[in-house]
Amino acid sequence: MAESLTDDELVTIVDSYKRKKLNPTSSKTADDRDLRVYVNRSVSMERIKYIGFDMDYTLVEYKSPEYEMLCFDMVVKRLISIGYPPEIAGLKYDPTFPLRGLFFDKQYGNLLKADQFGNILSCFHGFKSLTS
Repeated sequence: MAESLTDDELVTIVDSYKRKKLNPTSSKTADDRDLRVYVNRSVSMERIKYIGFDMDYTLVEYKSPEYEMLCFDMVVKRLISIGYPPEIAGLKYDPTFPLRGLFFDKQYGNLLKADQFGNILSCFHGFKSLTS
């Protein structure tokens, strides 16, 4: 089984990345242009309403389901820290629950799973499957 990172280890990694970004000459890796990632255009976030997370392994290879479990646990901790009920800490990650290609309906709080043509394949409210 893959090794999991503790919160402190994750903070150390993120802090290290931030330091390298602020002072790129402090690291040989940051100087190596072949290892850098470039974008081909700027994006103004002012009118962006939705952001998706693409796990197509373009830049990194994710360890599933460990990665999804880490994300789930971090989101639960964050929700509790901003005022959600502490009871949600009892929720456990379910790797069989739909996790890719989802749309979130803000108005009703539903998760929609759609195919590449926009046809709704399934719909959930929380963990309850909706049929109509």
